[in-house]
Amino acid sequence: MKEEEFKGLMQRYVSSTARGKKSDLAKLTDEIAEAAAYEARKKEKAKRNAARALVVAAIALVLTLSIAIPLALRNEYGGSGMPVDVTQHKSDYTETEVGLPGETDQSDAPHKFYCVDDDLLFDYFVDDAEGTFAANGLNVMLPSSEGLGALYGLITLKASGENIGASASVVLFDELVNEAEIKVFVGEYYWSAVASYENFDNSVEWRGREVKYYAESVGEYNYMVYAYFAVEDARYYITVSCACESDIPSLLEHIF
Repeated sequence: MKEEEFKGLMQRYVSSTARGKKSDLAKLTDEIAEAAAYEARKKEKAKRNAARALVVAAIALVLTLSIAIPLALRNEYGGSGMPVDVTQHKSDYTETEVGLPGETDQSDAPHKFYCVDDDLLFDYFVDDAEGTFAANGLNVMLPSSEGLGALYGLITLKASGENIGASASVVLFDELVNEAEIKVFVGEYYWSAVASYENFDNSVEWRGREVKYYAESVGEYNYMVYAYFAVEDARYYITVSCACESDIPSLLEHIF
């Protein structure tokens, strides 16, 4: 057989066997590779979930320490302290009637329910904050930045299971804010905190509304700000650990 005839025969053979289909061995190899890749993805997802849980736990710890330590330092070193209204330290979300100054008949005054922390449940593990809050009829402002991490939650009355507010805790650690904790109560519910935010003497205007606040230096490297303002039927109670002293409007703009 001549060389030209042999080459032609081989070319026809190759053309007849190249059907464009994978051999059984190739198919098996691909299936094994796909299975290995799937297992690798499962392991990676499990690692990410574990890492996320650790991050959330770390944020919760940082937020707890960042708020508790400055308060302890303030008490330890005799800080001037925030104004306290003992009449508002009500448990069991006690109903109180509040009238205008000088009024003797308060029968038509709006009802306010002051809640202490023992009356409430704080769930700090809400994933879809905006959707969850909206589904519970809570139209609240959320922080504009989550920084290093954020936790969102619902505020619920233990006795009735009613969701009466929302909470947000963010760790920024930037040039202005270390951490911020925000509690929002809606309707007739108010937060009876360590001090009465509504009775702060200092006030300033921000976004067309009055903001009452109290600020003080705590320790050597911490500046604490407590602020209160209302948006329609929602009341915002804000505690901020600052890296430096700042005016209140700039601070709130930085957070929201």
